[in-house]
Amino acid sequence: DPEDLELKSDWDDDRIVYWQHASDPITWWSFDLLLNKPDWLKEPLGRDVDPGMTWVPLVTFWQVTLDMVFSADVPSGHGHNYGEDAADMWAKILHPEAWTSADTDKLRSLLTSNLEPTK
Repeated sequence: DPEDLELKSDWDDDRIVYWQHASDPITWWSFDLLLNKPDWLKEPLGRDVDPGMTWVPLVTFWQVTLDMVFSADVPSGHGHNYGEDAADMWAKILHPEAWTSADTDKLRSLLTSNLEPTK
């Protein structure tokens, strides 16, 4: 979430931001899911991940594989739909000089008006 990038001090050094949704199967998919329980299932599940999510050999691989087909046709902020969140994330990451919340709103509007459904 963009608010996770709120800084308590200046961002002087290089940093890396991993931007992914807990419910984005594309970030979690791997052939390893066929026979190995993934590390990400040992962590607390994201707020938009079914609490019943578990690993079953072969089954979880196919579940995540099929989820990828529909991962962009979800509300912004879930699955592989990063849509309007991009404006907030990049504003927080780059901190452009003299950038205002109005600039972020304008960018968000441009992004959402140009996004086409993936259907």
